[in-house]
Amino acid sequence: MMEHGREAAWRLMIAAVISLIGCPTNCTNLDIPAIGNIKRIQAAEEEFLKRHGRYGKLHELLPSSGGLLPGELVDGRSRGHKFILEANGSAYSVQTVPVEWGSTGSKSFYSDQTKVIRQSDGPTLASAGSKELK
Repeated sequence: MMEHGREAAWRLMIAAVISLIGCPTNCTNLDIPAIGNIKRIQAAEEEFLKRHGRYGKLHELLPSSGGLLPGELVDGRSRGHKFILEANGSAYSVQTVPVEWGSTGSKSFYSDQTKVIRQSDGPTLASAGSKELK
């Protein structure tokens, strides 16, 4: 029951953020959830850092380990995008890639502890060197 309430709260937060910032340039409706999930991961990483003095790996951010992220990300996938989260204590990075380019999304996204979200058009992974999402 508690999990359902957290999930509903996260969905409301994502909807509020998207309504405030709108759809970034050249994004599709398929890519918007990936951007929202990156923001969720950023917030969870900041909270984990406050609690533990380091950034956390995906399994440490999930409900079974404290509930900073919703269970829908347990397998590293959500709404058509796969998430790759790497953390080494003082830094983290997260990349997304559509499960099926063109069908479940059209962009890859990247972010790290700087909180800048970067994007890559086409079938290449976004990285720290990719263009900033605006």
